[in-house]
Amino acid sequence: MELNKRNARVSGILYLIIAIAAGFHYGYLQTSVFVAGNPVETLQNVQNMPGIFRLGILAGLTGFFCDIAVSVYFYYFLRGVNRGLSLTAMSFRLVQSTILSVNLFSLLIIMLITSPESSIFALDDNQLPSMVYLMLSLHDLGFDIAILFFAVHCFIAAYLFYKSEHFPETIGILFLLAGISYLIDSSATFIWPAATGITEIFVAITATAAELFVVFWLIFAGIRNPPKQAFAR
Repeated sequence: MELNKRNARVSGILYLIIAIAAGFHYGYLQTSVFVAGNPVETLQNVQNMPGIFRLGILAGLTGFFCDIAVSVYFYYFLRGVNRGLSLTAMSFRLVQSTILSVNLFSLLIIMLITSPESSIFALDDNQLPSMVYLMLSLHDLGFDIAILFFAVHCFIAAYLFYKSEHFPETIGILFLLAGISYLIDSSATFIWPAATGITEIFVAITATAAELFVVFWLIFAGIRNPPKQAFAR
């Protein structure tokens, strides 16, 4: 794989797809469906938007596939700084993608038990809302666990981007900010749940801005002073 502007642009486009897919999957779908403390209303939301719910699952899968590709691209971009650290960063990001992919099973279970054929699962009107609520709660917790691994990826990638001669130091700083915000937000879920409302705002401002900057830099600016040689596969 060559370290050039074209590959940087491809990785930026893939990263943009991840941002859009994640925004829909976790931003719109989760907030539109899940009603904290109200399993009945949560179930009604799922039943009232089956198409949107399935589209959210598809968006999640799309984002995870793109995330795997971005992990590989970043490894090639940054291994010139430190091959071991670059491999470690890729590994943590791949672990995140794996957890998020497995985490989709909670949504698939919801899709099955709320389908027209759901009577075969023998869930009565009292059990169904509780089961849907439980699955969505597990999905939310699974996301927070995965993001802890992503935060570690961000810390390592921050150092590598900062040291790389092919990217501006700003990207390294922004990845560091993203990692800090993700770590604080996900940790708060387990340590201080009451603070998650504040930490989510912090993530929305810092991490989103940081990653969008990286996306548009890769797409429109690309790699700085790309070398002529190609890296071995």
